[in-house]
Amino acid sequence: MIYRNWIATDNLQISELEKECFKSPWSIDMLNQTTHLKNFYGKVCEVDGKIVGYIGAIYDFWDGEILNIAVKNEYRKQGIGEKLMQEIIDFLCLEKKENVFLEVRKSNFPAQKLYEKLGFIKIGERKKYYENTEDAIVMSKVL
Repeated sequence: MIYRNWIATDNLQISELEKECFKSPWSIDMLNQTTHLKNFYGKVCEVDGKIVGYIGAIYDFWDGEILNIAVKNEYRKQGIGEKLMQEIIDFLCLEKKENVFLEVRKSNFPAQKLYEKLGFIKIGERKKYYENTEDAIVMSKVL
């Protein structure tokens, strides 16, 4: 397994993984627009040249926000998601950010458990955030 920075040429593979993992995947255009932002930072996990996991975040003067994270089904429960999360947290700490935020589906208990393990706490909810049907839990971590 290799962990490295997410680069724009990864977006095609990542868009395919988005389709596999999410009901409302990000399009290739959304990925291209986001990865070209000056305040974007992302990491991928590769196995044999194939991306099996990724995480992307944006940041401003004080805070960071995790936009997306996914791990291919057959690679879950191997610590990849936790490693990717820690990579983002470490980066934001190096950049002297104060907090990091994320949204997670209310029904996604495995992800919530991981985020809590990493020190995130629930700070609110966004009603009908996903597909205009499912609520999101907003979580944050003080860095």
